[in-house]
Amino acid sequence: MFKRLKSAWNKPRVLEARAEFKEYSQNIRASLNKDLFDASPDFWSYHVGGVVLLLALDLVLNSLLRPAYVWEFQTLAGTIWGAGFFVSGFALRSHYKRAKWETQSHTTVLFKSVASCVFFSFFIVLTMSVISMSFYFDDFYMYSRSQTPGISSIRAVIEFFFRNWFGSSFYLLCWIMLYIGITSRRQTKQMEIDNLRLQNSLKEAELSSLSNQLNPHFLFNALNNIRFMIHEDATNAEKMLMSLSSVLRYSLDSSKNVSVALKD
Repeated sequence: MFKRLKSAWNKPRVLEARAEFKEYSQNIRASLNKDLFDASPDFWSYHVGGVVLLLALDLVLNSLLRPAYVWEFQTLAGTIWGAGFFVSGFALRSHYKRAKWETQSHTTVLFKSVASCVFFSFFIVLTMSVISMSFYFDDFYMYSRSQTPGISSIRAVIEFFFRNWFGSSFYLLCWIMLYIGITSRRQTKQMEIDNLRLQNSLKEAELSSLSNQLNPHFLFNALNNIRFMIHEDATNAEKMLMSLSSVLRYSLDSSKNVSVALKD
């Protein structure tokens, strides 16, 4: 049975399908690595560090400012919010790169940033509210009545939802603005480096052109001097030929070098 399965697995059509699936999966992986994830360790450290810092701050504030019976509800809600914020950050970054926001106007980028943050925050807070209140609704409602006596359960849920929706949208907007700022700064620095490299290439081309123009004049003058020197002083003419030969050989040997020693 295993031999039959092995032979069927190695049939040409199966091998072709396996190769196509492998290529397709590699393309998807490359697309994810390019658009969703970032090879730079700075992005990971800033993103993960920011989420951890927000969660830690939320836990500290909840433990200090809220009663103990609502602490479990706030901890669960904060954890769900942190996970949603973490995923939304990647999604916003992917959308930023795919839609090429850097090529658009500042007004368009600001509008898209606000709209995207509001959209993602809605689902983050909705998921957080449904899950956390499914387990700790009584604690949540007790805390709401302690803050606002006589408040109805529906109003308490609505106020909780909109308050967290606004806060989540604000945090996401700060995140995407920070990311856009850092990315724009890096792109500007890269453009400056590219411009400097281009200027250096132009300078090298100009120097090479000047060198090519000077060499024929140098050879013409040197050969004319040697021609006249042959009739007057053959010994010095021979020395001049040897020196000219040495100069030409050195020029050929050093033409491939970017820099030349000062003593040469």
